[in-house]
Amino acid sequence: MTATVIFDLDGTLVNTEALYLKSNVKAAAVLGLHRTEADFRPLVGSAGPSEAKIIADLVGADHAAWFQQFSTQDVLDQIRSGADFVLPGVDKTLQMLDRMGYRLALATSSAKHYVDVVLAATGWVKRFDPILTGSDVTAHKPDPEIYHVMKTKLPETPAIVVEDTHVGVAAAEGAGLPVVMIPGIGQAPDHKATAILAAITDLPDWLQNHPALLRSGNRCRTERRGDSRRQFGRDRTYPADRSGFCCGGL
Repeated sequence: MTATVIFDLDGTLVNTEALYLKSNVKAAAVLGLHRTEADFRPLVGSAGPSEAKIIADLVGADHAAWFQQFSTQDVLDQIRSGADFVLPGVDKTLQMLDRMGYRLALATSSAKHYVDVVLAATGWVKRFDPILTGSDVTAHKPDPEIYHVMKTKLPETPAIVVEDTHVGVAAAEGAGLPVVMIPGIGQAPDHKATAILAAITDLPDWLQNHPALLRSGNRCRTERRGDSRRQFGRDRTYPADRSGFCCGGL
């Protein structure tokens, strides 16, 4: 059975977060505000209400919507202009995982129109299947909704998530999925993750050295609601996922 590696996008595969920090500073300057990249670093990994609050605190609630629109458009302009934003080792790692027989999926809180531009610029339009974006769900990470939805698209399939932020780890964990963290900009290691790797190039060897994580017996599968504990793998147990799906084998 084909196992699936589900990737986050920004900060995990592409360095758009660095592009955003530059765009944030530029947008603030247009508003006559002196801000640094460090001021906007709390935005990394944030989404929804938490993101809105940070922006409002930094540039004012009245300017928040314009600020977000300006920053996103500026990032997209940089990407379309040929910005070098794929993180080191990513293309090599994706190619290696593909040769090893893994299915590659994408789960990002970013909007579809933005993701489409990124995938076109990187040549990854056909690299991932399925692809879920923030446009496909009602709640952003750390809410686990996007991973609950992903699990319905991968029935009876072993899967593991790769994230770079605490909110991403929380989202995967909340959906009952094992998650590897490769800490991104300003992110300390999150020990709730199944594993913490220094670089994405370490991922193929790590997966190969932990086959029990993705063997067919540890697949996402429908379970009866209310089961308090289920046995996964040889020696560890996990609580039933409230969505009615369970993933385990860590």
